Amino acid sequence: MSIEVAWEREVAGVGLHNMTITGVEDLGMRPKQKGGEGRKVAIIFRMDDQKDESGTPIEIRDEYFLNLSPAAKLGTLIREIGFTPTGKTFNLDELLGEPIQGVVEHRIDPITEHRYANVTRIIRYGLQAGQRRPRKGGL
Repeated sequence: MSIEVAWEREVAGVGLHNMTITGVEDLGMRPKQKGGEGRKVAIIFRMDDQKDESGTPIEIRDEYFLNLSPAAKLGTLIREIGFTPTGKTFNLDELLGEPIQGVVEHRIDPITEHRYANVTRIIRYGLQAGQRRPRKGGL
């Protein structure tokens, strides 16, 4: 039996966009590409400069393994926004409401062949080079 799934969602345009982080979701344990499992979260980016046909801002949902090292995708995101994680913990709620500029690129899912958008680079929004955001509270 084959099922055809309608792909109705509008995809964010490629390039530099103004965005706001509006959500963080715990996705639980997920398999890693090189074996084993790791805890994953989804971060929701609202496009502040692009809306769909109904006038609703387009959202990008990007997934990250919980790893704060400078080489990890989540650790890189946090540092690019301007935060400096201390130790092995960081309150992801601190990202909520953060205005950022991000570079959006498109990828094609090899199985479904659907095009989707990823935030591939964050550019500090309103900070000078070397500046860090003040902490909003404890870890």
